[in-house]
Amino acid sequence: GGGGGGIGRGGGRAPPASAGGGADGLPVGPVDPALRGAEPSVTVRNLRKTCGAFTAVAGISFDMWEDQIFALLGHNGAGKTTTQHILTGMFECDGGDATVFGRSIRHEMAQIRQVMGVCPQHDKLFARLTGREHLDLWARLKGVPEERVSGEVAARLDDVLLVASAALSSS
Repeated sequence: GGGGGGIGRGGGRAPPASAGGGADGLPVGPVDPALRGAEPSVTVRNLRKTCGAFTAVAGISFDMWEDQIFALLGHNGAGKTTTQHILTGMFECDGGDATVFGRSIRHEMAQIRQVMGVCPQHDKLFARLTGREHLDLWARLKGVPEERVSGEVAARLDDVLLVASAALSSS
């Protein structure tokens, strides 16, 4: 069920050699010949997310390979950000699954976060937090063990020569 909008059904792996279309008829770029036959780093199958009656992601499927540039394009409201949030563990999916290096986003997100980084479109700084507090927050979100957080924060501040400014707010 659910209303319109959102990303529609995808079509498994990209066509082998030419920019043709996926199973849903949408354009899919070529896969580098060196990657053909290799296992994808990320596999998404029938991923689905609804928000009340609205279907934000409606069964999308695709693959990504290591060392390949991948772009998820679509109009505003198409479900691109929702898909990204699902793949990075910010949202849970309502159906389907995805694997990152063979680990399921449904059951192994803690392990996935150990190898995945996300570069958001905008800076993710909070005006009321200091530099030290930001590093502390992100270390914890990335799963750095509690006993190592303080040392890692201090080391990263030192790495970028910001120890003297660590207590200043971001605003």
